[in-house]
Order: sequence, then C-alpha cells, then structure tokens
Amino acid sequence: MNFKEIEDQVDREMAAEREAHAAWKARRKLFLDQLLGGADPLTWQMPTEIDDFDALLAQHAAQLRNVVRYMMGEAAEAGEPHGGDEGEDVLDVGEDEGEDELFESPGGPDGPGEHRWTRS
Repeated sequence: MNFKEIEDQVDREMAAEREAHAAWKARRKLFLDQLLGGADPLTWQMPTEIDDFDALLAQHAAQLRNVVRYMMGEAAEAGEPHGGDEGEDVLDVGEDEGEDELFESPGGPDGPGEHRWTRS
C-alpha cells in the first residue's frame, strides 16, 4: 500500500465514523424529544398543565392525611411502654402527693429557665 491508498482508506473510515455519529445524534435527539417532550431543557423541568385543580388538591390532601396517620401511629407506638407489666408507666414519677417541684428547662423557644412541674 502506498501513502495515497492509506490516506484514502483513513478518509473513508473517518467519513463512515462521522456518518455513524450523526445518525446516532439524530436518534438520540428523537429519543429525548419523545421522552422529555422537547429539546429545550427548560421544558423538561416545567410541570404539565393541570386541568382539574380540585382533583390535584384532593390528591394532596389524601397524601397529607396518610402522612399524618403514619406519624400519629409512630408517635403512639413510641409512647407505649416496652416491657414490664401491663399498664406500668414508662416514666415513674413516684407516689409522692406533695408539693409541685421546680425543674430547670434545658431550653426552648423562650430559652432556659425555671418551670414548675405540676401534678394533675
């Protein structure tokens, strides 16, 4: 093979590679247009138009209701005594019927301070 033949062969291979790449780009663009609804990246992020806002609001309300039910169930399970006799308190405050006690608060929205523990 001489230099001219090698050069022609390289040119043919490069042209075939460019054509294959162009065909791949065209297929990829078509795929993304069908998948994402357009070539503009902003349209990919834009929500679809909503025809029935009441139905959407009902879906959101149902989701919130389910979340609240789940969290209330978790809170109820966390407050149940684990182990011990049935009906035994998790926190034993004692049998003393005496005066209310003061305790130091670790802090809250109003900051640290004294609070009175009242028995009810």
